[in-house]
Amino acid sequence: MASEERLRLFVCHECKTVEPVPWCGENPDCRHPQCEDALEFRVAPHRLASDPRRFHGQVNLADIGKKIWDRYSARQDVLVKLQQIVDPGAGSGLGTTLYDVKANFDTDAHACWKAHNFTHNCQDYMADSKRLVPQHTTAERKELGLETRSRRRPTQTYLCHFCPYRSIVQQRANSEKYRYNYDG
Repeated sequence: MASEERLRLFVCHECKTVEPVPWCGENPDCRHPQCEDALEFRVAPHRLASDPRRFHGQVNLADIGKKIWDRYSARQDVLVKLQQIVDPGAGSGLGTTLYDVKANFDTDAHACWKAHNFTHNCQDYMADSKRLVPQHTTAERKELGLETRSRRRPTQTYLCHFCPYRSIVQQRANSEKYRYNYDG
C-alpha cells in the first residue's frame, strides 16, 4: 500500500504563522538537498541575523497529510487548532483566510519550480502566463460589498513572487548592484 503524500508545516510562534513546506520525495525523513532547500526557504526569514543557527522565537515543524491540507474545511480546522496552541486566547491576526491564500500561492509556486526541475534559470519567470488574475469573482465581490467592475490595469502580482527562484534572481541583481560574486 502506497503511503499518503505528506506536507511539513513550519510553525513560528513569534510571527504566528503556519507555512506548508512540500516534501519532494515520498520519504518524510528525506534529507535530499532539494527537500532541504524548500525547508530552508521557509525557515530563513525566521532566523536571527546575528546568529543564523537560532530563531527569533519558538518554532516547530509538524507534518500533515496533503489530502487533509488541500481540503479547505479541514485546513481551517487545523489552523484554528494551531492558532490556539501558538497563541492561546489571541485573535486570528490577519485571519487564516489571508494565510491560506498566501500558502496556496507558495505551494503552487513551489510546484511550478519543481516542475521546472528546480531550475536556476527559469524561462517562465514573470511571464504573462504566471500573472495572478482573479477570475469569475463577481458574485463573491458583490456579496462582500466590493466593487464588481473589472480592473482597467492588469494586476502586477505574479506566481513568481512566491517562488524560491525569485531569491536567485534577487541575488543576481544584488551581486551586480553591490559588485560581489554570486555563482547561482
